[in-house]
Amino acid sequence: MKAWKTAVLAGAGVFTLMFLIFALPTWFNWQAIKAQERSGGEAEGTITELRPHDHGNCSYRFEADGKSYTGSGRGCSDGPFGAAIDVYYDRDNPENSSNLVPSGERFPFIWLTWMLVVMPAFMAFGVLRNRKAAPPPEA
Repeated sequence: MKAWKTAVLAGAGVFTLMFLIFALPTWFNWQAIKAQERSGGEAEGTITELRPHDHGNCSYRFEADGKSYTGSGRGCSDGPFGAAIDVYYDRDNPENSSNLVPSGERFPFIWLTWMLVVMPAFMAFGVLRNRKAAPPPEA
């Protein structure tokens, strides 16, 4: 197989892998945040576990419609165990919750830029580099 075909296939494979690892989870997370924003559920929760070693995260418990739910929050491990925390959740699916205000979230354009601009540029660079390194075709 010619070197440029190998480079194109490798680049397409890397692109697909990066898409599956980064873009899809980011998309689903953004959809969950938008659902929280649309439904407007808000409750007071209680911090049940502090995880400062895990990017300052914590676990919390809250009640919605008479049922108890648990969730994981970001940047909340500086509060004491058992402290009150604001929780925002999707009224249709209270398991979808966050301690961050959902209206402040925008679509993560950095991933879109990465997938549509940066990765194809790496693929093109790989193809061009391999074409320059390959010996000229025999006549």
